[in-house]
Amino acid sequence: MVVALLFSANVGAADLFNVKSSWRNNWTQAEKNQYKLFLGLQAADAATTFVVLRNGGEELNPVYGSNPNVGKMLAIKAGSNIIVWGLLNYIPKEKKGTILNVLNIITGAVVINNGAVVLEAGF
Repeated sequence: MVVALLFSANVGAADLFNVKSSWRNNWTQAEKNQYKLFLGLQAADAATTFVVLRNGGEELNPVYGSNPNVGKMLAIKAGSNIIVWGLLNYIPKEKKGTILNVLNIITGAVVINNGAVVLEAGF
């Protein structure tokens, strides 16, 4: 599916890997701010997940497995965030902000849930 998107996109595949050019030419300032928030929420998700795991909790995301090590989780998070960034470069400009809002709401809900688990368990 990702390959099909790359071949059918209006932006050249080379642009996907030219981070500076893509960031400058394909993103509004509002979208850049939304994406930075997304990355911050991703970091908060990882941090709160590590607290839960360190204190005997279990990861519920099947992508990571029930008790992933830090390296595995960070590698998967980094890879998935690179893919998200790349795909966002191919989203029509009029939809990018909406998609970023949805991503931030979902990721924010995950962080809030993780925080609630931490507080309830008294970690």
